[in-house]
Amino acid sequence: MSTISDDVPLLSIVVPTRNRGDCAISLARSLCASAARSFELILHDNSDDDSLGEAIADLADARIRYFHSPDRMNMHENFTRAIVHSRGIYLCGLGDDDGILIEPALQIVESAHANGVDAILTSVRSYSWPGLQHWLWGDVGGQILPTRRKLPFAKKLDAVEQVAEVFSDATVRGLGLLPRLYHGVVSRTALDRLLARTGSYFPGGSPDMANAVGLSYCVDALIYDPRAVIISGHSRKSGGGAGSAGKHHGAIEDQPHLPPGIIDRWPVAIPRYWSGHTIYAQSAIAAAEDATDRALPEFAFHRLYAACLVFDRAEYRRHIFSAMRQNPNFGAAMAVRVAVGVVGMTALRARAFFGSVWRNSIVRSRRRSFSGIDDLVSHLSAQKDW
Repeated sequence: MSTISDDVPLLSIVVPTRNRGDCAISLARSLCASAARSFELILHDNSDDDSLGEAIADLADARIRYFHSPDRMNMHENFTRAIVHSRGIYLCGLGDDDGILIEPALQIVESAHANGVDAILTSVRSYSWPGLQHWLWGDVGGQILPTRRKLPFAKKLDAVEQVAEVFSDATVRGLGLLPRLYHGVVSRTALDRLLARTGSYFPGGSPDMANAVGLSYCVDALIYDPRAVIISGHSRKSGGGAGSAGKHHGAIEDQPHLPPGIIDRWPVAIPRYWSGHTIYAQSAIAAAEDATDRALPEFAFHRLYAACLVFDRAEYRRHIFSAMRQNPNFGAAMAVRVAVGVVGMTALRARAFFGSVWRNSIVRSRRRSFSGIDDLVSHLSAQKDW
């Protein structure tokens, strides 16, 4: 077991950033306010200038380590460089508009370290940065939504079984209970295993899904803790912000954040365009193929097609039907399952809509608006709300 020291902190928070210094400095300030010493924040900045570095230097905090590389790189490269510069026994990956409640997070990680646990999931709460416009609700800036916990209690999980769960859902509802670096905590040992097996910490088009599926074959122990210590921020330039604005679609070739060679590893059975559904499916399959020699669980392509038909733009339907026809298992049975899935996805979309109505009615009944992650973390820490 690794020993914690000044040079080897318990936890490294790794954050790739680009041209969003206002978000990143807010995250840094929120961590500087803590008296805890067993963590570090690694900011790897791919911005056009190093003005963020000047703001970090003004904080004069040795726990905040800043690196700037001006040469344009994709998200995978930026994230990887942040990991390489880190020194912690465990790592937590955040976006520059995210946040973390560091004191309870360290308590959770300390317990995991003492018990030899490789990966930790916690509950995540959602925060909208000032200026964020929702396609339906308009201005939702400065608000935090009620916490939604995947489980109400702490639990040990089998990571490989969780891959089967996600594949049976065709990744439609996201990462489920997979281990993960992004919005999770994972040991450096497990990350190194993933790198040795696949040649990457992110062996697929979407860093979060590829990392999560790959890690599932590299962790020995996974726990879920219901405490909400991670804050998922949504700002105007983020992927979450694009989703709120209804702009999370496009041609694969037009996505500069994707790694090179992604088109060469795009299965014919996945519709050939970029959306949350298609890139998650590609990433999950690619990561599993690279991370293990085991037979992969069955991927529920009928659910993927149904989700794409219901949630993605009508202009992509020709790509969806083309992928269906090229699927080796396509036939009358799959066509029926897709049709049934469309009905189910339509109901799921309605449920999500009314859930959004409920959550936003709660938000709009509140008077408090938060100016940034530092303001929000200060409030939640004082309330011990996690």
